[in-house]
Amino acid sequence: MSSVLRHFLSPEATMALKLIKIAEKLSNNLDDFALYVTDVTMDSFAVNDKGELLLIDLDSVLVVDKLAVKGSELTTWNGMHESQFNECRNQTFRECNKDTEPQLCRHANSDHNYYVICRQLLSQDAYDGSEKRRSFVNGLLHDMPDTARNDWELDYLLSECVMPTRQRGRMQVVHKMIEALSNLQSEPVKH
Repeated sequence: MSSVLRHFLSPEATMALKLIKIAEKLSNNLDDFALYVTDVTMDSFAVNDKGELLLIDLDSVLVVDKLAVKGSELTTWNGMHESQFNECRNQTFRECNKDTEPQLCRHANSDHNYYVICRQLLSQDAYDGSEKRRSFVNGLLHDMPDTARNDWELDYLLSECVMPTRQRGRMQVVHKMIEALSNLQSEPVKH
């Protein structure tokens, strides 16, 4: 029996780590297909009886054949697509990012899944983008313990994942986020 993720938020570091790893698996896999999540909410995921995190809402998944993109005559295929932060005022998240979808189909690699997970599920900037209003929800890491903030700089890493301050910044911090979350899931929580 599965329970929806919004009812299974503890421990936050473990769930956040699983979400980042799902973003990695969707983007980079042995089949050379990238699966990009174009809209995601907490209700898009469930946790089964074994504690495994599952993507259960596939309505907003874009499939990109990386081999076809590489074999095309597109000059952009080899470059990294970088998703841009958008505040998405008065639009659903998918409507707000509709220009991203054609770009994803022109590149063999993108940081898009990391952006969507960080923006929509982990950060304090997360919002319920299912309606055409800006209804903020608290992301999994909105109220992180001092250990995460001070010892692992997780607030900085999460901010860079949502809105990078340098080129390829999101890709540079994701592995640091994985390391921080891996260590935090085994530490006692101190607020």
